[in-house]
Amino acid sequence: MNSHILTAADLSQMLGIALIEIRAAESLERAQLWADVFHNVPGGLQRGIEPEEIYAGMLGRAKRWGDSVWLERQREWAIRHR
Repeated sequence: MNSHILTAADLSQMLGIALIEIRAAESLERAQLWADVFHNVPGGLQRGIEPEEIYAGMLGRAKRWGDSVWLERQREWAIRHR
């Protein structure tokens, strides 16, 4: 397995962290951003969509919100801490 490829476990870990971020968000807009970015993760994993494909959609949504840096850092962290 390529160590730089995102796995379903990585996405699950990222989702867990995102839920904490949503709960702690200081603004409704910030909570909405992460809810929008992550809401398709469980369904995508259940349908067998490749984690990298799911992540590409997440990254596109984060970029539309103008905030992809946090997501990219979470991806790197999840891969590094398997």
